[in-house]
Amino acid sequence: MARMLKAQYFSFDAMVATIIFLMTILAFFSYWNALKSSLAEEQGFMEKEAIRISNAIFTPDISRGGIGMSWSDKRIKPDKLVFAASKLREVYNTPYDVYIEIRVGYAGAQRWEAGINPLMKKTERIVKITRVGTGILRSGEEVPVIIDVYLYR
Repeated sequence: MARMLKAQYFSFDAMVATIIFLMTILAFFSYWNALKSSLAEEQGFMEKEAIRISNAIFTPDISRGGIGMSWSDKRIKPDKLVFAASKLREVYNTPYDVYIEIRVGYAGAQRWEAGINPLMKKTERIVKITRVGTGILRSGEEVPVIIDVYLYR
């Protein structure tokens, strides 16, 4: 009579290898998730800074970077945008480089800039906020303006 041997389904080595594999996968995903959330948090801070600076533009306080008419009037005077690129960080009290571009809303119109355009140089991260407002030109004409605020590192 032939003797029937029982097969061994799991060996101790296979169980240990499986546990080590699962722990390695868990460690990898934990590291990846921590890195991803860290980058998202910093990106969120840059976006908040860009929104803060774009809000400051509409204030009348020129020492804080505002070019607005008054606290209650949200129109701006683009001609007052005369900050030097080196002073923008100081004026807006931000750790990032700032570039502001104001364009009149119709084709072939005027444009005002402050700072160094981040699209012309190598940068790590760029955050752009676009606002629409009303600008008052030197002639007194009210025109729609598009305000782009770039923060970059």
